[in-house]
Amino acid sequence: MIEYRRFRNSDPPHIRRLWREAGLGRGAATDLDADSLETVVFAQPYFDREGMILAVDGNNVVGFIHAGFGPAADEQSLSKE
Repeated sequence: MIEYRRFRNSDPPHIRRLWREAGLGRGAATDLDADSLETVVFAQPYFDREGMILAVDGNNVVGFIHAGFGPAADEQSLSKE
């Protein structure tokens, strides 16, 4: 049975695997390595772990969605506009 939960620090390898397997096609980012994912997503001051939801079937991560707000002009808080 699929369950949904918020992001955990141990999830990046699963997210990278799913991204590679998705075959998003032309124009999509490819070869998403751990450093890139950390730099452009998780290390941002506005990353909201509550907004990254993973679908888990038993011990297997089978999907994810990332939703949230972008940064305010000062890049130190969220813009909820």
